[in-house]
Amino acid sequence: MSTAGCGIKQYKGITRVGHGGAITNFGALFETAPEAGVAVVALYNRLARDFELRAIVDGIFDELLGLPTGAGE
Repeated sequence: MSTAGCGIKQYKGITRVGHGGAITNFGALFETAPEAGVAVVALYNRLARDFELRAIVDGIFDELLGLPTGAGE
């Protein structure tokens, strides 16, 4: 689901809303968990197959929210 260009998803029972984009070799990702009052902003200048930005952001949310680590929903 998306609204106003933002994606909405469930992650380990938490609603996350965000938007990201990239051009050439740099980009940005903003995601927030509104009910929890936290957000993560990632700025990067590397787009390689082994660069797992989503996994990094998921791990940050796990730490911030005290969620179990590992694969999300």
